[in-house]
Amino acid sequence: MNGGPPRIFLHIGTMKSGTSYVQGMLWRSRVELRAGGVLYPGEASWLEQVEAVRDAIGVGGPERRPVQVGAWHELTQQLLGWSGPVAIVSMELLSFAGRSKVGEIVESLRPAEVHAVITARDLARVIPSAWQESTQNRQTWTWPDYLASLTGDGTQEPTAYRRFWKHHDLAVIADHWAAAIGAQNVHLVTVAPAGGPRDQLWRRFATAVGLDADRYVVPDAVRGNPAVGAASAEFLRRLNEGLIDLDPTAYERLVKKFLAKQTLAHRTDEPRLALPARYQPWVLARAATMVEQLRTSGIDIVGDLEDLRPRFDGDASDPDAVTEREVAGAAVHAAHALVLELAAEHADGGGARRPRSRRGRRG
Repeated sequence: MNGGPPRIFLHIGTMKSGTSYVQGMLWRSRVELRAGGVLYPGEASWLEQVEAVRDAIGVGGPERRPVQVGAWHELTQQLLGWSGPVAIVSMELLSFAGRSKVGEIVESLRPAEVHAVITARDLARVIPSAWQESTQNRQTWTWPDYLASLTGDGTQEPTAYRRFWKHHDLAVIADHWAAAIGAQNVHLVTVAPAGGPRDQLWRRFATAVGLDADRYVVPDAVRGNPAVGAASAEFLRRLNEGLIDLDPTAYERLVKKFLAKQTLAHRTDEPRLALPARYQPWVLARAATMVEQLRTSGIDIVGDLEDLRPRFDGDASDPDAVTEREVAGAAVHAAHALVLELAAEHADGGGARRPRSRRGRRG
């Protein structure tokens, strides 16, 4: 039994930094974690954490779902009532919280000792990933406009700029949490460059929260958040232009989960997305500034800050160069899958059969 409230680790993201993989590992290991005195909450689903965090920060998320008022209070009662020494919450929307909201969240967890864990990937991989993810969340920004906005071009609509840097300015996010819990309780876990051991991120995360990584086997079923290729992302972006009034629940089920995550993300004939060469000097300079800010911040670094300096290779595609034929191919692939899904629903008697999720963290 623990003599007081547990230490509470909030894995706050950032987005597109391996959060789905970490959440999948935690969810699939939740029984073993509890046996070792570590709570990863959720009776039926990890989505209970999602709803609680939405309530805490007061937003419905990209799907625009209504906030479940009281969900955060219910979660805090589970955390503070846990008899073991450690509790972990993992939900990347926590990284959206500004300084005052962070203070409210931390205060709601008193008298527990609160830690924040930030997972971070280099900007050259994050930016294309963030754009393709935006096409799965109703956005219609073109790739050129998105890049122009992120670089601060004053001629571009600034919404993409504000959203991206709110989610990915690591120095600002770390500062918000350090102000509330102390820099020593903020842990930055870097995502190593591509090609390293598959379980490296899990091992670094485990170090940050004080777990013995070797006690938990990484199952093959745990995957990250699947990304779509350049042509598929452009197809989804155009599709969004005609779905402005579609009900958010229907969009999430049919477009995001079925078409994007279950169908288009599994195409094997599309190259991965990459920054155009003309933006590489800019992203290198921006990353260098951020690395130095983090180096002098006083927070705990797990991994290597040099992991956040972008590396470039030729095994990628500039989404700006996608052809109409390639976009048409993605559209035909999506239409084929959707027709088969509707035919299966009709054969089952017309019920609203929900597409099966392949994300490991749904468990």
